[in-house]
Amino acid sequence: WQTAVGVCLFKLLARMGYIDLGGIDRKAVIQWLPAMILFVCMAYSGSRSLSMTILPVWIIVYNIVYVLIACGDWIIHKKVPTFATQICAIIVVFAAVMVGHTDSQFDDMGYAWMEFHCFCAGLYTLYAQAKQDEIKLNEFAKLFLNFVFTVAVLLPASFITGQIYEAVKFPAIYFGRFYFGCFLSGIFGTMLSVTSIWVLNETSTTTVGIVSTVNKIPMTLLSVLLFKMTHNTENIVCIAFGLISGITFFVTKYQDVSRVAPMVSVT
Repeated sequence: WQTAVGVCLFKLLARMGYIDLGGIDRKAVIQWLPAMILFVCMAYSGSRSLSMTILPVWIIVYNIVYVLIACGDWIIHKKVPTFATQICAIIVVFAAVMVGHTDSQFDDMGYAWMEFHCFCAGLYTLYAQAKQDEIKLNEFAKLFLNFVFTVAVLLPASFITGQIYEAVKFPAIYFGRFYFGCFLSGIFGTMLSVTSIWVLNETSTTTVGIVSTVNKIPMTLLSVLLFKMTHNTENIVCIAFGLISGITFFVTKYQDVSRVAPMVSVT
């Protein structure tokens, strides 16, 4: 739903002149194909994991993605992190493990899908960084291709696997508010991605990183208030510890980047 709505919204925004999809040629599409495959895996595994796990836990475990990216930079680009960053990375992983260990709603398949999602998200980021200068596509075009490819893969796959027929058994499918909610989620999800690109073009990856990291705090609190979920004291402590460890890791990682390439003011 989200990607199908996203494709339509992208075309509308491009037609109205708010975004520029640039020139999309066959060579660029082929070069970007591995990223599109990873994006499909991310979309499907993310949806599956969220249906089986609670959002606060999912947010904490997702911090592992940033650790995987840092490890990839270390191995591929020889960007050796400081000792402080390495310790923070270990703490982030430990926090994710403890959140799962204390989760009273622990689901084996949910966590398996979550781990696969984190793995694909890390690979996606590393591939995008490695091919940034080689692939002649702007960020809007890359995201648009991701959405188109996701619809092209998941729509026929839902018929082949029979999931589309299982959806008929879902009670909410017979209510208009279900489709309205799906439509809104597609709009919000697409606009979140579009505005992130706008912010990234106007500021820096550091600013986007700070906002997305700190944003996890109100998002976690709101999810507890809005959704029905079961928590115990140990799990709440681990979630809070996971939020703090994620922010600390980002701060130390940013300091590593600053030492290599100091920020230059553009104002």
